[in-house]
Amino acid sequence: MRLAVCAAVLATACGVSDEMDLSLESGNTDPCFGCGRNGGKVDEVDFYGLWRSGKPNERGVRLIGYSDSYAHALAGVFLPRWDISQGRLRWEQGAIWREHDGVTGVNGSTFTIEIARKDGGVTRYYLMITEVHSNAVFPGGIPYWTTGPVGSVESYHIQWVAAAKGGVPTNQFVDVCGQPIVDKLTTKYEADMMVYGDDKYDPDTLKVSLEGLGWINFACQGTVEAKTRLTRRATASSDFWHSSTVADDRQAVVLAYGASYCGLGPSFTHTGHRIRIIDKKGWLPTAAPFGFVPDDIKSGDVSIEALWDANGAICLETPRMRYDDPSVPPDTNIEKDIESGCAAVMRSRPPKCSELLWYKSPENFLDTWKDHGQFLTGVAKYPVP
Repeated sequence: MRLAVCAAVLATACGVSDEMDLSLESGNTDPCFGCGRNGGKVDEVDFYGLWRSGKPNERGVRLIGYSDSYAHALAGVFLPRWDISQGRLRWEQGAIWREHDGVTGVNGSTFTIEIARKDGGVTRYYLMITEVHSNAVFPGGIPYWTTGPVGSVESYHIQWVAAAKGGVPTNQFVDVCGQPIVDKLTTKYEADMMVYGDDKYDPDTLKVSLEGLGWINFACQGTVEAKTRLTRRATASSDFWHSSTVADDRQAVVLAYGASYCGLGPSFTHTGHRIRIIDKKGWLPTAAPFGFVPDDIKSGDVSIEALWDANGAICLETPRMRYDDPSVPPDTNIEKDIESGCAAVMRSRPPKCSELLWYKSPENFLDTWKDHGQFLTGVAKYPVP
């Protein structure tokens, strides 16, 4: 159900591709993954997560309260008890926890936030949920990217409006997730975001930490917060069949998506650069546009990029930015960028995979990589126009 609101919504449009954008949206020397074209924005400020305590995040954004309606938010009436259990917003109403049932529930509920300005002041904003795609009812939310038991993530179309002088809002609502998504084949409800807690992703270092429900992610599609959620590398995505820790899986996948070859530090990728990825646990599909199989390597349709663990790239054969891509031109200086970027964090460029002591042949490498790392990334071959 869509609420009728006075909105000036940013239009989004992008082309359809046959590969999936599994990269992050970082620049060569900027490890910021939650910002850029795919990340959420509130008045041009990166919006990716909030501390429930009201403490400002790394971008000076803090939560004031959460209300069951926009009118209550304007009046400063906030819900005393609410949470994001398993990635679904809900609040206590009497003795009952109220959540979305596909028709009613959290539609219209509103977050009130403040953002610190450069002049030392603060500006208040209201973030209203105008549409919900619930995983409790058909057709469900955003499907997981994993194999095995089916499931989906509840998602929310959220729009922001600024409070003008005297606290009166401008009534011009804008999408928080208002940037074009490169790939539409695996993107459902493009303007939606996922809201969930516990796993926190540092926007400057890519470090993953567990903060319980004291931290709330607001994940636009295309960001690392969304990708870890959809690949079930997050607490909110865990179930009987999918269980992981930061050390054994979650940190590694963040670094792999971000092309952070030398660990917690610079990221060497750009918005829209597509990769293929397979995992040691075997949760991710091996078919395009997600993963690959040995025959793809033998045929030359996919080239090995890197092998990953929680410390970064164990080995780096050829950086993704050296390959032709429909969205991103090859970067002839990427090797120099990697060398200088890794040196800045007291690391060296990882060795080529083909130069590892345990490397015997391409076939043997594909048979044994799981003994040494958690994720293997590749880049698909594209026709040159």
